[in-house]
Amino acid sequence: MKALVVGGGGFVGPYLVRHLTKDLGYDVTVTKTEKETLTIDSAVVRNLDILDKDRISELLSEEKPDYLFQDRKSGSAG
Repeated sequence: MKALVVGGGGFVGPYLVRHLTKDLGYDVTVTKTEKETLTIDSAVVRNLDILDKDRISELLSEEKPDYLFQDRKSGSAG
C-alpha cells in the first residue's frame, strides 16, 4: 500500500509516518514546507506548498497513493 502524508513536518507527522512504515509496511511519501526540517529514513520527503494546486495534482498523479493523510494545523499556535 502507498500513503501520502501532506503536512508531515509538524509534531504528529513523524509519528504517523513511522507507524505507517514500520507497523503497517506502507510505502510513504511525506510533504513539508521548505522552512520545515524533516528527515525520515523510511519515507520519501518532499517540499510542497499546499496552496499550489498544480503541484498537488502532479504529486497525486506521480504517487497514486492508496491513502491520503492531511496533517496540517488549521491555525497558528501561540
